[in-house]
Amino acid sequence: MQNRQKRTVHCLQILLTITFLCMLTGCWSMPKEMYYSDFDRDQIVSIDVYDCSEEVNHHQSVNTRTLLDRNPLFSLDDSQIDPFLQDLSEIRFYDEGGLLIGAVDPSFNFGKWVVRIGFTDGSYWYLSDRSYCAKENSDGSGSAQHLHPDSEEWKALIKQYMP
Repeated sequence: MQNRQKRTVHCLQILLTITFLCMLTGCWSMPKEMYYSDFDRDQIVSIDVYDCSEEVNHHQSVNTRTLLDRNPLFSLDDSQIDPFLQDLSEIRFYDEGGLLIGAVDPSFNFGKWVVRIGFTDGSYWYLSDRSYCAKENSDGSGSAQHLHPDSEEWKALIKQYMP
């Protein structure tokens, strides 16, 4: 009977250890890539570019709501939106994958350049040169993706449309 109790206790210890380790790790992210090529042009009302280089780049200091209260560095005029979307569709966004340790969510790291695409329904897409790409619905709900573009391609895209 003692052997059985020892095995039970040992199994519980292993289970608790696994549970504890799972709590310490954020998630496992498989490598993936995508292209933002399926935006419906008829639904886009604005494309704004923000320079967040002076920010701490964390969600406590800059987030999608605080961007709405700022003036963009520049906004594309209507004639620039189609070419911008075409150029954007050729940039590969990717995530190398890996294990995210702790409760830190790197998707809130904007990086320097943030592009906000506004839609007729009041929603926005945010794309940046770090690991923050997100859709925010008009009610404030949304979802983030841990994807980032090639930094040189992203910088070239922004500079191409910068006045």
